[in-house]
Amino acid sequence: MSDHESDEPLTTTHDEVTVEKRFEPDDFPVPAIAFTITSERDEAVTVQLSDTVPDDTPTEDIGFHPDYGAEQWDVEGDAIVFTREFEPQEEFVTVYGLRGTDASDPERFLTEPELSSVDAIEGDSGDDVGSGPGDGPTAESGAAEEAGADVDESTATESDAGADVDEPAATESDAGADVDHDPEVAEGPEATADEDDPSLDIDLPGPDDAVADDPAETEIEDDAGAASDSGASASAPAADGDEPLAATLAEEISEGRVDDADLAELRDALGVTAEDSTNARIEHLQTTVADLEAYTDAIEEFLDEEGDAQAVLRDVRNNYQSTVDRFDDLAADIDDVRADLSVDLEDLRQDVAMVEDDLSADVEELGDDLAAAEDDLAADVEGLRDDLAAAEDDLAADVEDLQDGLAAAEDDLAADTEDLRDDLAMVEDDLGADVEDLRDDLAAAEDDLAADIGDLRDDLADVEAEVTEATEERIEALEGDIEAIEAELADVAELRDRLVDALGGMAGAGADDQQTTGDTTVGGDGADDETGGDDDAGGTGIDQVD
Repeated sequence: MSDHESDEPLTTTHDEVTVEKRFEPDDFPVPAIAFTITSERDEAVTVQLSDTVPDDTPTEDIGFHPDYGAEQWDVEGDAIVFTREFEPQEEFVTVYGLRGTDASDPERFLTEPELSSVDAIEGDSGDDVGSGPGDGPTAESGAAEEAGADVDESTATESDAGADVDEPAATESDAGADVDHDPEVAEGPEATADEDDPSLDIDLPGPDDAVADDPAETEIEDDAGAASDSGASASAPAADGDEPLAATLAEEISEGRVDDADLAELRDALGVTAEDSTNARIEHLQTTVADLEAYTDAIEEFLDEEGDAQAVLRDVRNNYQSTVDRFDDLAADIDDVRADLSVDLEDLRQDVAMVEDDLSADVEELGDDLAAAEDDLAADVEGLRDDLAAAEDDLAADVEDLQDGLAAAEDDLAADTEDLRDDLAMVEDDLGADVEDLRDDLAAAEDDLAADIGDLRDDLADVEAEVTEATEERIEALEGDIEAIEAELADVAELRDRLVDALGGMAGAGADDQQTTGDTTVGGDGADDETGGDDDAGGTGIDQVD
């Protein structure tokens, strides 16, 4: 498939011949692919244009317009071929139409066209073959070349289509021109018949089709007689009184069974100069006559197999009547299907109504369930809010208890410190009195007691160190308790924040907070116990000092 935009023409050029291909959706009865072929040559040429169509395109979806060279198109395999003679500087437009689904997808047909061949027309430069010596009807011109003229005359005069074809003369120039243009003359009747119909001709005309449509082919076959085997004449014997010997001679010359020496003698006898160009033209005419023989044989074989145009027309009419009958049957079937569809449609409507009723009931029930679920959810949310408020109150009470415990611990610590200071003062006072008494009583034994005094001083230093150490340990223990209480307070505050945020899981969170509150209370008791233990230890130390 081509990705070419349909509004941009495709152009190809070969040997000064340009082809422009484009899509025309509105200029013709059906969408069409148009070709504008322009010859810039200074001589007449035969142009053969080949265009490829998609493989899945049926033949009946492509048609050719009779006013735009329909008779010059042919089918060759998966390609369609346009062949036409162009005069110097001539421009011609030809089209083929699209029908069916292909008309909606013209991009598939916008592939680049191919100029298969651009050949100069030999017959155009050879119109003067018979000029000069022997310009009149000669044996060679009347026999060898009149075969093509006979075909033209028979086809033109006996065809029911009534195409206007000039009567061929017996000269070499006219015969050569008629032979070169024979394919167009053979296809002319069909083209003339098609011009009466402004629509596109869906049939793809070819050389065989053009002749098969002519009802006069039976006469051609009958008139050929015994001469049909040789192919020299496709109609009645030529005029101007030619003898059978001339026809036999022409047949032998066309089939190449005459020696070159005999041909030279014939040329000398007829006064024809044996120029190279003349020989080439004669060979071309011989080849053309041979092609005509093959073409005539093919026509005869086709007529033997398919019958004449009347038989084909009868078959077409029979097929048409059969198609009409089938169409009537199809219309009846369509009516039956429509009736069945009406019944099915009514059943479907009833089913839809039932489904709508069921859906309405289900939707109403779902609405009630949704309202109940919303009420339950509102109750759950309210309960969670109450639980959260209770948890906050419990946390506030726990914090208040912790703060009271901390204040009591600080007061106990201050009292213990003051007691230690008082005990130390009392010890110092007692020691001072004892020393004074000892000084008075033991003045004489000062030297003996010097060592004891030193020991006492050492003991006093130890006592002071023990008291100081016990005091520092107690203070450190109290500071640790304070830090633990502050950490618990931070945990409680964090738990309170989580409880406020987690509205979906309030029940479980409240239980965890209760457990945390219990742990905090136990911790406070432990701190108090530990403080009491330290008090006992402090008292023991002081007692030991005493």
